[in-house]
Amino acid sequence: MLLLVYLMSGVRRKLSLSKGIPKFWKRNPQNGPPMPPAFQLPNEIWLWIFSFLRRQDLSRICRCARYFFNLLKGKLHRRRCILFNNSLENAEGRLISVPATVEQLLQIASQKLNIKAQFAFTKSGIRIKDVSCIYDDEEVYISQGEPFYKRHCDFTVKLGLVGHFGVDKSSLVIRFTRNVVDHLYDPTIEDAFRRQIDVDGCLCRFDILDTTSAEDMKFLRTSWILNLEGFLLVYSISDRQTLYNLREQYEEIKQVHDGDVSKLAIVVVGNKTDWDQPRQVSFEEGQTIAKQIGAIKYIETSAKTGENIEAAFASIARFLLRQKLRNQRVLKARLM
Repeated sequence: MLLLVYLMSGVRRKLSLSKGIPKFWKRNPQNGPPMPPAFQLPNEIWLWIFSFLRRQDLSRICRCARYFFNLLKGKLHRRRCILFNNSLENAEGRLISVPATVEQLLQIASQKLNIKAQFAFTKSGIRIKDVSCIYDDEEVYISQGEPFYKRHCDFTVKLGLVGHFGVDKSSLVIRFTRNVVDHLYDPTIEDAFRRQIDVDGCLCRFDILDTTSAEDMKFLRTSWILNLEGFLLVYSISDRQTLYNLREQYEEIKQVHDGDVSKLAIVVVGNKTDWDQPRQVSFEEGQTIAKQIGAIKYIETSAKTGENIEAAFASIARFLLRQKLRNQRVLKARLM
């Protein structure tokens, strides 16, 4: 090990090499004591070892050293995988070592998940017929005979929450993703969240960006808006000024997308329906604003009670799914 560290450091000033082999490693009993049995190898092998070490970078040498060290100790690392039930409710997994055959994998899965395992799938939905295709720490989904739960309808929705500060945008997204009520007000610069839900039989993953309304962050909002395809425009029904600000923020979205918002899924959200303060914006006024800006829906929500929050997000996914299917049909018609 000391020799390995010495070579990795790149310091060879005091090491005299003869034909690429250090003198004290050469098999020459006349010049010194015999080498230990573990090191009595032909000179050609030592030459190959030292030339190999010179060619490799530090990280690769460390990996090789760790591999052989574990091999000598009899603790060579085995691949592992995480077993999940083949359903939407697959939050808890079981970590196991990858066995030698698929039959053994299914047998272990039956015991760990308490089901009658018949098929195993990778995260991408490919049926596992040979355990060699399982990578280390990969997620494996166990089926009782039913097809892969994602049904090849995996769909990602990139959306952002836009609105004046204090309208509880962050509380809305935390309620949606974690199902908890956030009472602490903390002005947001940028927060990212993720959740999967089933929308009309299709598993949709929401990549959610909670943006800031601060004027000094406007240059950052431009890049955020450009990469999003859905928006929740949030205002407070107990503060009319937040509704006026909503139109300005819509104009900003429209400007970033060069005036074409027809392909964007925009939902106007009137929040804080649970508040005891007097209502300043009626339901009809909110509907009127939504129609004027071309939003696909107007909905009123409460982060405290969870009212209509999932419906607001699902309406964006439903609009984008229909748009995707429509574009696929048009493309297919053109190719025929």
